[in-house]
Amino acid sequence: MTRSALVVDDDPSIQILLSKLLERLGFSAQAASDGVEALAKIETSAFDIVLLDLMMPILDGFSVIERLRNDRPEILRHVILITAYPNHANEVRNVVCNVIAKPFYPETVIEAVSLCAGSA
Repeated sequence: MTRSALVVDDDPSIQILLSKLLERLGFSAQAASDGVEALAKIETSAFDIVLLDLMMPILDGFSVIERLRNDRPEILRHVILITAYPNHANEVRNVVCNVIAKPFYPETVIEAVSLCAGSA
C-alpha cells in the first residue's frame, strides 16, 4: 500500500523538490500552495505525512496548525514544519512532529519523515 504525503509551500520549486524526494521514499505526493488548499486536501484525503511551510499567503502555516488543533488534532503528529524562520516556530514546536529550517539537506527531511511517518 502506497503511503501518501502532502507538501504545502507557496514556492513551486520547493513543492517539486520535496515531492520528488518523498516519491523516492515511496510516497504518493500531492502539493498545495497555501493553507486553504491544504486544509481542503486534508479534509478529503488521508495523509501519512504533511510537510508544511509557515509563511504563505492567504492562510499561513500557523493558521493551518490552529485549525488542525481544533478539528483534526491526530494529524499534527504527522506534520513537519519546513520554514526559513525556525525561531518563529517555537510556539508550535511542541504541537507538531518536527521542525526543519530552510535551506535544508535532503537527509534532514528523510530523517524527519522516518520519525514522523514511520520508517521511510
